[in-house]
Amino acid sequence: TGDLYWNANGTVDNWNDVNNWSPDLNGVAVAASTPGQGSNVIFKADNITGTDAVVTTLEQNFKVNRLNFIPATNPANTPTSVSIDPGADLLARLEIAPQNSVDGINIGADGPANVSISTLLKLGANQTWTVADSSSTLTVSGALQGEAALVKAGAGKVIVSSAAAPSFNPGATGTVTINGGAFEIQNVGSLGTTAIGNAAAVQVNSGGSFYYNGAAGTVTNAITLNGGSLGVGGANQTYSGAIGVNGTGS
Repeated sequence: TGDLYWNANGTVDNWNDVNNWSPDLNGVAVAASTPGQGSNVIFKADNITGTDAVVTTLEQNFKVNRLNFIPATNPANTPTSVSIDPGADLLARLEIAPQNSVDGINIGADGPANVSISTLLKLGANQTWTVADSSSTLTVSGALQGEAALVKAGAGKVIVSSAAAPSFNPGATGTVTINGGAFEIQNVGSLGTTAIGNAAAVQVNSGGSFYYNGAAGTVTNAITLNGGSLGVGGANQTYSGAIGVNGTGS
């Protein structure tokens, strides 16, 4: 539990090496354990200098409270990008189960411009993905799992590029609410489908936008435009789910 900063002091950049973690922003002390339920995982500690990309692998399943990507104390040391990959075990999963629904994934103001998560990603509890800056992007290319309410906040962009796993939203109670910035899906099944019975309902509030940007296809999620907008990508597309428009949604 508590804060764990990535300090890359291990021999390889694996999450399961305790030497890669520190309880302190300065990155000097070694953590007592690798991340677990209740851990706030923070990228990165100030001992890592320069703007080089930070590339990490899980190598096993992890369950954490939240992910936080922050600017370095010295802005010249903020990485251009951070990636979380599965490693040798391609089925390694990262589960985010925040105790408070306002937490989840946060790319703070002046943080890394690009964060990518290619592991399987489980929504373990209701949560918020915040991308503060309009120039920042969170890309999730691993399949989504779990059933929860997801809120997108901040002016930046979220991209979900793969089809959701069958274990995503099996009870069809999961929702996606977009309160700001862009939420882009690149697979018609990124947020589930009616054919599988796991399509998440999408609500786009004022300041937010939602769009499909993949090959020609049909998105079956129910969509409510509550002051937000529904955009289009580069290919022909169909939205076959119920679409509601409240107020000035477009």
